[in-house]
Amino acid sequence: MDADETKALNHLLNPIFYKYKVDAYICGHEHSLQYIKPKSGYTHYFISGAGSETTPTILHPDGGKFAISENGFMAFSLLPESLLVQVISYKGDVLYKEIIKK
Repeated sequence: MDADETKALNHLLNPIFYKYKVDAYICGHEHSLQYIKPKSGYTHYFISGAGSETTPTILHPDGGKFAISENGFMAFSLLPESLLVQVISYKGDVLYKEIIKK
């Protein structure tokens, strides 16, 4: 959260997300499952990188909606007026579900 690389990436990407009204940013690498919707901003952030070893995580202080240190993945269903996101454990259990309306 406070790493210099994270701050630099946010500084670079946030103006682009704002200019083009990016609805969702989907990324990996962190070894956890997270959903963040910052209070000031348009973009929803989905982090899904829990396919191997997991690392401890906390709910992000600026709009964290979900965070878990567990193996799993995210499934996305995109419709014309909404986005369904499901966080699924390695056992197949739905851990979290969110519908984002356009």
